[in-house]
Amino acid sequence: MHRFVWLAALSWSIVGCGGGDPADEPGDTCAIIAGGAGDSSGAAEGTEATGVDDGSGTAGSQTQGGTPGVRLFPIAPLPGGVLDDAAMVALPGRKALLTGGFRMGNDPGPEAYLYDGVANEWTTVGPMGAARRDHAMVRLPDKRVLVAGGFDAANQALSTAEIFDPVTNTFTPTGDMTATRGFHSATLLDDGRVLIVGGLFGPGTAAEIYDPASGTFAVLAGNPGSERKPVKLGDGRVFLSGSPFDTATLFDPATDTFTDVGPMSSPHSFFQTATLLTDGRVLIAGGRGTGQQTAATDLFDPATNTFTAGPNMTLNRGQHVAVPLPGGRVLIAGGQDNGTVHDSAELYDPATNSFTLLPSMLPGPRLDLVGVALID
Repeated sequence: MHRFVWLAALSWSIVGCGGGDPADEPGDTCAIIAGGAGDSSGAAEGTEATGVDDGSGTAGSQTQGGTPGVRLFPIAPLPGGVLDDAAMVALPGRKALLTGGFRMGNDPGPEAYLYDGVANEWTTVGPMGAARRDHAMVRLPDKRVLVAGGFDAANQALSTAEIFDPVTNTFTPTGDMTATRGFHSATLLDDGRVLIVGGLFGPGTAAEIYDPASGTFAVLAGNPGSERKPVKLGDGRVFLSGSPFDTATLFDPATDTFTDVGPMSSPHSFFQTATLLTDGRVLIAGGRGTGQQTAATDLFDPATNTFTAGPNMTLNRGQHVAVPLPGGRVLIAGGQDNGTVHDSAELYDPATNSFTLLPSMLPGPRLDLVGVALID
């Protein structure tokens, strides 16, 4: 019974966009992108936020190759300056929680903001109990949010964790992780636990599990690596991409074990993206290839645990963002190519297995930005 309660709580769905209204009304927004830095030094204005319309309407929608286009447009700016290395999760009711990251002046902060996609406004909430950047966040089945680790203002990796309550808009401490971590990931499992993987610049390269019922973390056997991008598969396993090599790793929550899979057609290490497609496959895009950022992609099939080469993106990208859209396509935006930071966005269409560069762009060049699809 316990397991079924958790599963019932996970039945939120990605929202569709509005009618393609060229007036850029809030109802058109099915995803948002925020934060990011303009260059590798962290310099940027950082208060802009961008809405995404997937072109599902007809009036005013852009057309690309005979299909409705996707457009990016400004939404309400953030109340305060947030640059790169923030974290964001979607909440039910077309909302999104954004926390931490570098503030103006390049110090990480405890700030937190809640976006309302219906009203198109940000509200200052919290703050968190600690300043954090490069931390991990995940929405729990009861709609609360776990915030864990990251780096503080002294650039020290943290083991502390806290819980955001959307009813009170406040943060309260929970148990500490078993290790300090930054650049790690957090993934909600079907049984309600949270898988924590990786971490750079601290000893936390092994994995651990968070139990929200007890508020405690427990270390797992094995070492799946450091900077990994997780995707929970349809069968409950967790796919972990990104390594210095051409392999990936699967976590099986039934046995709490890790298994390497691969090879991929090309390496995707450090700041790649991994996105679950509607047919159950995973799109792995960009990151560092052989010594530099790459445009290469791979497609992982969980039915066979094998990879096939995907089409190249239109640009080399690392430290970019990937957001799934309601119709099954994937938006790729920003990132860098060996120091050149992009303001462009492109669209992956699984029906044609191709990427298309979009005419609408981010408000400026951005890397280490965050984005989510809004949910009902």
